[in-house]
Amino acid sequence: MPTEPARASDVEVEDIILAARYGDLDDLKAFVEAYGPEALISAQDDNGNLALHMASANGHVEIVRYLVSLSPDERLAQQNQSGNTPLHWASLNGHLEVLKLLCPRMSVASISLHNKANKTALQEAEEQANERTWMCAGHLLSYLNVEDKYKEEPTADGLEENAEITLRSDEPPAKEELASDSSIASETDKLSMT
Repeated sequence: MPTEPARASDVEVEDIILAARYGDLDDLKAFVEAYGPEALISAQDDNGNLALHMASANGHVEIVRYLVSLSPDERLAQQNQSGNTPLHWASLNGHLEVLKLLCPRMSVASISLHNKANKTALQEAEEQANERTWMCAGHLLSYLNVEDKYKEEPTADGLEENAEITLRSDEPPAKEELASDSSIASETDKLSMT
């Protein structure tokens, strides 16, 4: 009768989460040899962060690749105590290569999860407003569009051929812009009279 692997101590779990944070793949592999893959993919710190959260947040692509290979799809969308998934943290920190590893294994619902601040990974990326996070936002947006509307694979740059991106401002459109569609213009006039 096979014996189950030994259980990792709390200190060893804390150390393995830190190893993922700092990019030590050899430590992760040694942990799996000692305790099995489930012990690694389910290990979490006091805030509910998995090794995958830490590796994703810090852009450790090889560690993310390794952890993704060991993980069931639902584990990729596991939320920590703040409601953040590994995808939230990769997006927030502009790690596009990590998104490219996570997104293909995640459902649209998982990609669209809200954290406790009521933000999706896409919103977190957009709010950072730097080149790296905008690339992540573009990838997430096109991937969501692909999954929801087109049912095609995203291209290498993450954008669909003939993709349409609409930028919105907080200001309502000018009445002249709405006039091009008579039904919209008519509804707008009705609303402005009330």
